Amino acid sequence: MVIDFLHPINFVFYIPLMFLSVSSIALITERVHDVLKNPLLDAETYRSLLNALRKRDLQPVNERLQHGNHIEILFVREFLQLRKTGTHNILGQLELFARELIISRESRLDLLGAMSGVATMLGLLGTVTGMIWSFQAMSGAGRPDPAVLSGGIAQALITTALGLFIAIPALSTSSVLKLRARMLSNRLEFLYEEMTAIQMAKQG
Repeated sequence: MVIDFLHPINFVFYIPLMFLSVSSIALITERVHDVLKNPLLDAETYRSLLNALRKRDLQPVNERLQHGNHIEILFVREFLQLRKTGTHNILGQLELFARELIISRESRLDLLGAMSGVATMLGLLGTVTGMIWSFQAMSGAGRPDPAVLSGGIAQALITTALGLFIAIPALSTSSVLKLRARMLSNRLEFLYEEMTAIQMAKQG
């Protein structure tokens, strides 16, 4: 049995599925590039940075900030820069900066998840439509033919396979990046608490 990928029933669903495929690939590429451009610190380095802040020992912190573009380093660098310039309301500025970093990481992840859901449902709709067409063709033939039925079902399942092929990478990427964004939020919160303590001690 040869499956006709250009069957009219399937072809109707190919255009939106191809659009979702190209869009999701572009979005995944953009999001992954953003993460690689400013990655998270490894756990050991992050703990050493946090401990240095807790000990109010800013010298090793300053040395560490000379290298790397990790997102936690950007946050601490912003804090030290604000202290150096004597900016008023440093903590308020830091909170805004932290929100910008988190929002940047979470940007368009919900859209990626939505694309996954739409691709899955569109694939299922294509399958249901193809099976309806197959049963109607059989009923018009007069007598049931198992070969025709099985061929029609196989034909109809193409769109489900395409939908899942699009949905699985999109959903996986969205879930992993949301987890990383949650981790970033927690890390920035801990760093912010230590920076708040440093500022309070300075003002006291």
